[in-house]
Amino acid sequence: MVLLDGLDEVRPNDLENVLDAVREFGYRVNRLVITCRTQSQQYMDGFTDVEVADFTPQQVDRFVDNWFTIVDSGSQVSLAPQLQQQLRQTENQAIAELAVTPVLLNLICVVFQDRQGNLPEKRFQLYDHAMRLLLERLKRQPIDETLDFAAKEKFLAELAFMLFQNNDYFPEEQTLAEFIERYFGYDRFAARKILEIFETETGLLIERSAGYWSFSHLTFHEYFTVSKILEWEDSDIRQHLKRYILEKRWHNVFYLISERTKL
Repeated sequence: MVLLDGLDEVRPNDLENVLDAVREFGYRVNRLVITCRTQSQQYMDGFTDVEVADFTPQQVDRFVDNWFTIVDSGSQVSLAPQLQQQLRQTENQAIAELAVTPVLLNLICVVFQDRQGNLPEKRFQLYDHAMRLLLERLKRQPIDETLDFAAKEKFLAELAFMLFQNNDYFPEEQTLAEFIERYFGYDRFAARKILEIFETETGLLIERSAGYWSFSHLTFHEYFTVSKILEWEDSDIRQHLKRYILEKRWHNVFYLISERTKL
């Protein structure tokens, strides 16, 4: 059985070549499972299309119960019932829509616990709070005394935007190392060390396979891309984004920007 994950993250110019390679591999005599986002689905003769089901409300409740049972095992009062109730409230619909995905529901639990029982009003606020919690972990193992929180956040924003702009979701390690060398002025050894620390301490950047890295979830990549774009003047944001209005991969970026601006 061959597993091909993230077909929607292949560069558009390479997509047909990848699909041809799958066909030539002989999928009629081998078993293949290919995954992608539903809105980026590619029809391929001979395959059965299936969709991974979202969490049901009951499954969301069970996940939240289990999460707080483990994390708040020493607490007298669990926050699980409060979160379950708030996710059902109309004003929290934008956040509740994320709860159908396990990795994002985990993020919701983390932020809810840190905010002591209050959900953020908007998705961008959720991501912003979660990313700050993850980056705070780097304090346990400083990369460099001059690399403070703002510098780490700005670095990830610059990196995310560069990769997103180039439609490069799985850059080679050499690409990242060269970027870090230019950005911080470090040597190659220090650049590799930075990658390893971001992976082990935050989980934001991970090595997917030997020599290839990515943000651990596309949502994080999109969040930091938006963080970079929001540094610009409104007129520059409009000028830049209108080039991508018809590209589906930019739609979530547009949504997050719309939460933060009046464009």
